[in-house]
Amino acid sequence: VFAILSVLSVSSPLQAQTRVTGRVVGADSLSPIRDLQVTLHRVGEKNQGPIDSTRSDQQGRFRFVFRADTSAFFLTSARYAGIEYFSQPVATNPARADTGVRIVVYDTSSSAPVLLEARHVVLTRPTETGSRGVLDLLVLRNTGRQTRVAPDTAHGSWSGSLPEQST
Repeated sequence: VFAILSVLSVSSPLQAQTRVTGRVVGADSLSPIRDLQVTLHRVGEKNQGPIDSTRSDQQGRFRFVFRADTSAFFLTSARYAGIEYFSQPVATNPARADTGVRIVVYDTSSSAPVLLEARHVVLTRPTETGSRGVLDLLVLRNTGRQTRVAPDTAHGSWSGSLPEQST
């Protein structure tokens, strides 16, 4: 009588790698922006922050390979003229690389037009003294091809009035 002992080794398959490629381009002519640091960010409930970085090449291209998970989404960013510009969230299907990521960067101006698109004022219940807490939520729209920045360090990039009788 022969006994055959078979030992099976069960190991979990390696988690598939997600591949993301894209380009950094200027808004004016969609020309490539080279030699910018591009950062891959993870945004999840428990963990968030940058997870990798690279530099854009002569054609503005960049590439990341990483292990994605379903508890987070991922996006890329690049800093241009002191402003951080973000991509849309990247697709994380390991079977299909996301090759269409694009980060569009803009020149800056302290006089680029900015419009107040919406204003939402939320009031709390009155306190014993009759005062109320106020949340003033403003939505601004930049309709131009330049990012609005402050003219100097002593002024803001946009200002508006508070409601009357605010303290």
